[in-house]
Amino acid sequence: AVGRAWSTAEAVDAAVALASRLVGADGGAPAEIGSGVRLTARERDVLRLVVDGHQDPAIAEILGLSPRTVSEHVGNLLKKCGQPNRTALAVYAVRHRVV
Repeated sequence: AVGRAWSTAEAVDAAVALASRLVGADGGAPAEIGSGVRLTARERDVLRLVVDGHQDPAIAEILGLSPRTVSEHVGNLLKKCGQPNRTALAVYAVRHRVV
């Protein structure tokens, strides 16, 4: 009943948090996900932080990369996973147990 009152963003946040706890800290991410999509270890690192709600500058600082490099990784992830935006990408990652 509580979940019915949530906005879409609140429901996605709750789903991401739950999935993160179920999968564990290491992510258990496979190198290949649905439809033969292959992610590098760095792309999985970036994706985990996207799922956690971080924006590119924060991801860059956490991983010691330039914001431009992070932006390129996010763009590649969107294309590889066939998703239109970061929120859809995060949901996709959780559904496919990538993070």
